Amino acid sequence: MANALNNFPCALLGSNTGFGSCTIDFKNIVGAIVVPAGTSFSQTQTLTAAAFITAMVTATSAPKATRAFPIHDFAEIKDGSESAVEEKLGYGESLVVRDGNYKWQFRIIKGGFCLSKALRQFNNMNVDVFFVDANNLVIGQRIVSSTGVITFTGIPQFQAYQEPIKINDGSKGTIYMQNFGFLGNVFDSFGGVQLSAGDYNQIQGLQSVVLSSGGARVANVSLAKGAFSCGGGGDIGETYPTQLNVATLWTLQDATTGTFYNAATGITSVAYSALTGIFTITANAADPAYNVGNPVNVSLAAASILDAAGLHIESNTFVTPN
Repeated sequence: MANALNNFPCALLGSNTGFGSCTIDFKNIVGAIVVPAGTSFSQTQTLTAAAFITAMVTATSAPKATRAFPIHDFAEIKDGSESAVEEKLGYGESLVVRDGNYKWQFRIIKGGFCLSKALRQFNNMNVDVFFVDANNLVIGQRIVSSTGVITFTGIPQFQAYQEPIKINDGSKGTIYMQNFGFLGNVFDSFGGVQLSAGDYNQIQGLQSVVLSSGGARVANVSLAKGAFSCGGGGDIGETYPTQLNVATLWTLQDATTGTFYNAATGITSVAYSALTGIFTITANAADPAYNVGNPVNVSLAAASILDAAGLHIESNTFVTPN
């Protein structure tokens, strides 16, 4: 069975210059997926487009050290890429010393300030990037190891840089610009997975949730409120009035000893009140971690657990006051 990596309706060009009537032609870049440097997808994960989508969707809720961060709906590009660097020779000829480096700037409309703020976390991080064009081609690199192992990787970046905002002046909207800079020869190792229309929309980033105390803890009962971060939708209970009433989707930890309550049995019930906007979390008083005198750290479960329950979110941790 052919692998989906570099498996296109028409064949990739080899070292020869002849070509058929069907060729690969990058279209306008409409999205990107930021991943930690060194992230790779195996031949199994690129066996089909569906396998790749599954692997990438899984990566969006992985621990942050291995997480994928998709960006959608670029509105325009400013190509500030360098020309080839040349040396002027004594007899008047010019010699190309190296390829010019790429510098792509994309304007973001959807997501506005909240997305811009989130993307600025990558400004000083070592990351790779997959690009997505308007024909649903995911663009990266096809890397072959010295032992013949083939992997699909992102494009290493000099820096992925989200600029400070340029404020609305009454004649144009506020400008949010995402910059990517990378070597001019990266496409010599071009790799791509062709998706179908709508497939990229399956690959979405997590939405952050901010939890806070809903009141003092009484014995084994903690109270929590939750809201989507950066004005992203208000009270989480209004969005998930029943979905989060599941004990295994929450985590309790003794704030003094650091001991976690049992993931399966440490919480006996969770109930949301639409009237107060508060989740009532009742701990198992028989759990070894339970200590009536110690404050408790409250958070939602790991993003991967929430995602498996159909909730593509991640929360902070807060301490319940006694």
